[in-house]
Amino acid sequence: AIPYKILFILVFGDEAQLWIEASGTFYNTDWQPLGGFTLKFEGLNLDAVYENLARQISGGRLGTDGDIEEAVDRDKIRQKLERDILTLEKKLLREKQFNKQVELNGELKRLCAKLERMG
Repeated sequence: AIPYKILFILVFGDEAQLWIEASGTFYNTDWQPLGGFTLKFEGLNLDAVYENLARQISGGRLGTDGDIEEAVDRDKIRQKLERDILTLEKKLLREKQFNKQVELNGELKRLCAKLERMG
């Protein structure tokens, strides 16, 4: 992790991308035209401003309220669930035995429901 609060702006040609670190995880925007970024610098101190920037750059993945570390942890869990669902879907397509397909489909539905509950 980076010990300093830094907002990285990567520029390539006439496009730019923003990167920011929050609780050991990097978040970034898509490539956009140089004038296409709108960030609000809000907060009573620099830590609050930095957290607000991280929430904006993450594209809503960190939510809008609560502790930033908890939001990052929730995002990591959500990303792992999404990866597990994709892996399970691929396994389900390759599986030939019907009873295995039923078992994998049950697990897939359970993971999808868990992801749905997370919001």
